[in-house]
Amino acid sequence: MNQELLSASEFFNQGLKLYRQGLFREALKHWEALRNLKSDWPNLEMYINVCERQQLRSAFQLDGIEEILRGVDGSEVQILDQIEETQKLVDMAVSEAKKEDAEYALEVLLSGRPRDEKVLAYFIRQSIRLGNLPRAEVVSRDLVGLKPYSYRSHYLLGRVHFLSENYEEARLSLKRAHQLKSDSFSVLAHLGLICIQLREWEEARDWLTLALKLKPEDVRVRKQLDAISEQMEQVELDFADALEDLLKKPPFPDVLYRIGMIYLRMGKRAEALDAFSRAVHLNPHFHKALYEKGRLEFENEQFPESVNSLIAALDQMEIREQVLNNIISFRDAGYMEEASAELLRVLKPRPDFGSFHIDLGRELFDKGSYVEALDELKKGIQIAPSYADGHYYCGLCYEKILELQKAKGHYQEAWDLNPFYYQSAFCYVDILILEGENARARQTLLRLQSCLEKDSPEQTRVLNLLQGLKGGQV
Repeated sequence: MNQELLSASEFFNQGLKLYRQGLFREALKHWEALRNLKSDWPNLEMYINVCERQQLRSAFQLDGIEEILRGVDGSEVQILDQIEETQKLVDMAVSEAKKEDAEYALEVLLSGRPRDEKVLAYFIRQSIRLGNLPRAEVVSRDLVGLKPYSYRSHYLLGRVHFLSENYEEARLSLKRAHQLKSDSFSVLAHLGLICIQLREWEEARDWLTLALKLKPEDVRVRKQLDAISEQMEQVELDFADALEDLLKKPPFPDVLYRIGMIYLRMGKRAEALDAFSRAVHLNPHFHKALYEKGRLEFENEQFPESVNSLIAALDQMEIREQVLNNIISFRDAGYMEEASAELLRVLKPRPDFGSFHIDLGRELFDKGSYVEALDELKKGIQIAPSYADGHYYCGLCYEKILELQKAKGHYQEAWDLNPFYYQSAFCYVDILILEGENARARQTLLRLQSCLEKDSPEQTRVLNLLQGLKGGQV
């Protein structure tokens, strides 16, 4: 056997090995190289054609593509070409940032088969890959409407919600997927990851434990479970003192509400629901507790109870009559799940729970748990960005961990939000002086001086600081 034939044989056998491993793109490269080297190799074109077909199936996740294309009058070749061209554009978009071309090709592909389950699923996955989550969500909802009893429909919608950081919606979709297929590793793993994002450690542990039973060799899930165990221990320590203090207080509705919120943070959802229920029993008009109670009942699929709780919360607020009529129509028709979901959508942006996180952050600061306090304070600021207290205590925490630039920014923000927040202004000035920004410190003190009453005891402190800056005594 001459050297050329040996080389050709190696190309062919290596391609065959890659093909058997499912590495179709790599196999094609070897066989196309063989075609350039020795175009008359026996049955080579047949192997290349079969490999191209397999590559299309794998890349597009369109199982049984022949069945999908069956019945299309004389257009199978055209559609195959369209799919192949779309795949090339998507790959190019990822590598060369030609996103618009890829999205256009996907839309053309979808327009030809708008009610094909597998085409919709492919469109969603590729839109996720391109980062077009809003479009992926729209098509995911179409897929759920088309195939409401397919676990994959709800899984894809849940995955889009997860990537969009809509964790509550993601959990609801994935729980529906789990009901339809309880042994899906991907569904279980995603449910665990969602609960980690929501800091609901016990539920996260339960989902990931089930996932690990399906794939005991999965290293990532095992690492997540180890991290959750450590986190749960830390959470128990962080909140045990705060919970202990609250449990000693009289069981007033606001105390029970805060107990319920701490239980939620600890992942103890049953205990949280009990606390919110007791708060509502004592004060049937406590809209924050009603909202949380209704939300937990919805997650437990207690839809009639959820509707009652959420409508009671809704009664405490101004809302358009038409919106309320739609909800009542769902309820009266017996569509409790739909009524609950609509109530949660309407109520979600309205309750302001920022103060809870800020109060808890302040308590953690007082106990010296600065990193944990920051975690709570940031949550509070995200919900209620106009609360000066949240920024002030963030500044204190950052100063304690020696991140002075961040501390300075929060002090300034707190004072901008509340011109009478003098303590935050003084903290801001102290850092300016420490950093040698005397001109800005003096300007800030003069502004503060103009805000203070003439007989305010804080005037003396302002004057002393101004004198120190003037004399260079800092």
